[in-house]
Amino acid sequence: MAEYNWNIKLTSRKGHMILIDTVANYGYWERPDGSEGGGIWFDWNSDKCAMELVDYDGTSVLPKSIVQTLREADILCDESFD
Repeated sequence: MAEYNWNIKLTSRKGHMILIDTVANYGYWERPDGSEGGGIWFDWNSDKCAMELVDYDGTSVLPKSIVQTLREADILCDESFD
C-alpha cells in the first residue's frame, strides 16, 4: 500500500474530515462517524496556479460540505461537482 504525506487536513462545518497529499494529488474524505467516505483526486491547474478537484469515488454525489470546504481552502472545484 502506498504511503501518503497528508499535508493538508481540513474539517467541514458538518464535521467531515478531508486529508490531501499534494505530491500524490490524492486525498480522501470521511463522515464524522466514519460510516462513509471516498477518494478524491486532483490536478494542478497551471492557468490559475491552484489545485483542482478532478474526480472522486465512494458515493454517487460528493457531499456539498466537502465541495464547499475544498473551495474555502482555495482548491478549484468545477460547477459539475455542485
